[in-house]
Amino acid sequence: MKFLRYISIIALVSIIFASCDKVDCPACGKNSIPINGDTIFKKVLLEDYTAFRCPNCPEAAAIAHELKDLYGERLVIMAMHVGLQAMPIGGNYFYDFRTSTGDAWDNFFNVYSGIGLPAGMVNRIGYPVQSSYLHGRGNWGTEVAKIILDTADANIEIHTNLNTVSRELEVDIDAYFYKDLIGTYYVNVCLIEDSIIYTQDSSGVVILDYNHMHVLRGSVSNIWGDSLTSDPIADSSAYYIIDDFPIYTIDNDRELKNCSVVAFIYRKDNVGVCKYGQYEIVQAEVKKIQ
Repeated sequence: MKFLRYISIIALVSIIFASCDKVDCPACGKNSIPINGDTIFKKVLLEDYTAFRCPNCPEAAAIAHELKDLYGERLVIMAMHVGLQAMPIGGNYFYDFRTSTGDAWDNFFNVYSGIGLPAGMVNRIGYPVQSSYLHGRGNWGTEVAKIILDTADANIEIHTNLNTVSRELEVDIDAYFYKDLIGTYYVNVCLIEDSIIYTQDSSGVVILDYNHMHVLRGSVSNIWGDSLTSDPIADSSAYYIIDDFPIYTIDNDRELKNCSVVAFIYRKDNVGVCKYGQYEIVQAEVKKIQ
């Protein structure tokens, strides 16, 4: 059931986080984040399109890791294995990391066919101009730095209930808006997994115990998300809830302690002038399931 719930007072939780130590990361852009304890902070989604037979993808993953170290909770990462280089071929490369969600996004945004791997999108800004929304690994830091310190226009709260025996996962989403926006907005909910030890090509060298992080495992919501609201207003007494996502059964080969839910709000249409373009992500969030 999707509905708008009104409450008398919404207490915005102050988020206080320490500024980060300087990281030696030429591709990262900014070196530190100032303390901001007065507002809910914006979280940026970096989508890393990758593959286990892609020789340059470990370098891209390292850049993503450095950005995560730099920006902490402000940066959410998902890694999608897509394209021919993600196809199992036997031998050391028999496992299939691909998902129907990752394939659908790859085909729609023309990532693998467009610029090849590794490639990334930062909040999907710039669609539909391919050169504006698809970025090589060397530009990820610059693109993230452009928006990472922006004030949040929305917030997401993820609520999970996991049955560790049946491996069934229930997810509910609360969404709040702090700015009047134009357009229709959807929320995507996905499962990712960290610390998957498996083969990876790295500049022609086969690494048998590579640590795959932030790996997309599937969608809890529809692949293109579920409808959230249209033309939201900055109403501190209202929030939006989706509590009817299908129960998601986690495959037995997933390590539950390493799994997290990622949720993000994005604008679906491009009607009227708005701060956000079509498919652009407004806010993202991640939460471990255990």
